[in-house]
Amino acid sequence: MPQSASSQVNPQITDAVTQSEILPDEIQGLVRKEIENHVSLVLAYQNPNYEPLPLTHLFNEQANDWDFNNAVCLVKAAALAYQRKEIVELEIARCPVKTQFRFFEGYETDTQAFAFAFNDAIIVSFRGTETQDSHAQVKDLMTDTKFKLVDFKADGNKVPGAEVHEGFQLALDEIWGDVLSFIDREVESNPRRRVWLCSHSLGGALATVAAARLIKNDKYEEAIIGGLYTIGQPRVGNRAFAEIVSHTLQESRVARLVNNNDLVTMLPPTSMDYWHISGRRYINDKGELIHNMSDKLIKEDRKKGQRRWFVKFILIILVKTFGLKIKLPSIITDHDRYNYLKFIKKAQRLQVLYKNKEFEQKPLSGWFSKSNRR
Repeated sequence: MPQSASSQVNPQITDAVTQSEILPDEIQGLVRKEIENHVSLVLAYQNPNYEPLPLTHLFNEQANDWDFNNAVCLVKAAALAYQRKEIVELEIARCPVKTQFRFFEGYETDTQAFAFAFNDAIIVSFRGTETQDSHAQVKDLMTDTKFKLVDFKADGNKVPGAEVHEGFQLALDEIWGDVLSFIDREVESNPRRRVWLCSHSLGGALATVAAARLIKNDKYEEAIIGGLYTIGQPRVGNRAFAEIVSHTLQESRVARLVNNNDLVTMLPPTSMDYWHISGRRYINDKGELIHNMSDKLIKEDRKKGQRRWFVKFILIILVKTFGLKIKLPSIITDHDRYNYLKFIKKAQRLQVLYKNKEFEQKPLSGWFSKSNRR
């Protein structure tokens, strides 16, 4: 466990014990709260997949294209969004540069996010679908399943022709005013700052809607956005909405990572007039990160992953009685945020972002062909 995790002692407790100026029940309440926070930190750090955030000293704030250090930092921030506020705040405090931190929470839709500003950057990370708290999980699933397309609104005004997932827009609405106020304040204190949006799953959808709102914001427009990095995000809106993000930020400032057979990236269905934004970077069955891979090749690669999943499933049934351990099927684990991080770091070590030459020069409009929406 990092030293800072065990050294965060509430001074009120020490003062209460040494000076005896607080009533016993108040002391008990403070101690109980401190123990709960400490246990949460211990559990977080004992998670073998847990990755501390402090990479801000490596963050390239001036980048206008894919950057591995930025990708690792932003995906870690996306994973951190699932933790409790105390853990998030601790991780931000451990960053080697001075930061300004804000945590956001909406109680109606159970939307959560955090933002922190440092140097010339503002990072905003939205939490995805909650998997630990059953009450929160129900609310998140209700948000996810509101597939109805409604008018996309920016600054309270409808954007002609653009439609967005009703649940995603409602979830962002609850905290957007506070998020925008934080951005306003930090940009005012440092006009060179740009916003970097990141998230996983449902959070990726919220980050995409947030990017579109900043693009349509009269005060900022697209120049304020440094990058949009999402992992395992679903489709968010119709073609007109997708084009707001895709044509404005282009391939250079959008990184939509898709891991093989991640089912969430295939929803909502295209039959309901949903379209993906551009910037797809696909992780194939071998764990290789590929940019601009064609739909045809992705379809073939997914079949390989599905065959591997089927074999694993059969093996699990056959050997379960013998107590042998086998990894979960690919279709389930492909959505795991830590698997995304693992493959990005693998590609970073190789210092290679694979590019399919056949599609490298393909016009952006090609992303919006009828079959090219995966």
